[in-house]
Amino acid sequence: MKIEEFNRTIKTSKLPVMVEFWASWCGPCKVMAPALKETSRKFEGKVKLVKINADESPELLRSLKVLSIPTVMGYRDGELVFRKAGAQPESVLDDWFADLAEGREVKMQLRPADRWLRTIVALILAGIGLASGPSIFLLVLAGLFLFSAVYDRCPIYKAIAPRMKGLLSKAKS
Repeated sequence: MKIEEFNRTIKTSKLPVMVEFWASWCGPCKVMAPALKETSRKFEGKVKLVKINADESPELLRSLKVLSIPTVMGYRDGELVFRKAGAQPESVLDDWFADLAEGREVKMQLRPADRWLRTIVALILAGIGLASGPSIFLLVLAGLFLFSAVYDRCPIYKAIAPRMKGLLSKAKS
């Protein structure tokens, strides 16, 4: 697909558009394909799915800075709403399609494996921090890792994040 055709598709669609960049040789793309097909079937008429073969559209990938596949992008009213690289389970795809279809903010959640990995790293750092006399630096670092494992579920983060985004956007202007 050419850049002009892609832009026209995104801008003229009356429905929100979910774009998947894939390739026939990509293992994660093959794993995600049945879930994506099923989810797009569930949301037929509510969200348009556009599948773009990465091997056939290298200029488009470069222009959109797509560095890995599969990459999924969601567009609403011609504007990019979210972007995520890597294979996703059907439950996450269902949530994203529903959010796009209903005009809600698309929630990007950590995968359970990522949560566990961050929690384990936090516990290891805390253990080393306590065992080494205690090390405030390692304990703070452990706290940051632990917070990053649960931040999207944290009510304080949910209350502060929109305000911080607003302040940052004002500071950039």
